Amino acid sequence: MEQTTETATLYALPQEFVARIHDLSETATVCLGKQFRIPEGWVIIGETVLYELPGTWPNGWMIKRPAETEIVCSVSPIPENYVKIEHVGCDACPGVWPNAWKIERLVSSMDE
Repeated sequence: MEQTTETATLYALPQEFVARIHDLSETATVCLGKQFRIPEGWVIIGETVLYELPGTWPNGWMIKRPAETEIVCSVSPIPENYVKIEHVGCDACPGVWPNAWKIERLVSSMDE
């Protein structure tokens, strides 16, 4: 059985929801599909099942704002000011290992 993974994007989360998330450990779940987009600055950290949605499972993404370093699915967008450090495996991400990236935030001279 061939497994295909398309880069999904998700609908814009309500701005008041995005603005409330300050804790980098907080995650959101969103539908997987062509009509959706990942909010700018967010990453995909795994697949999930959204029982309230029809279709085959997994049918959603777990997303969050990345911390200083983060493991993200290979299908995830990489935010500005982050670089891929190492290709790794992650059980929560789709595809064959290595199926994820360890990313790290760049330190600018302004951060020092």
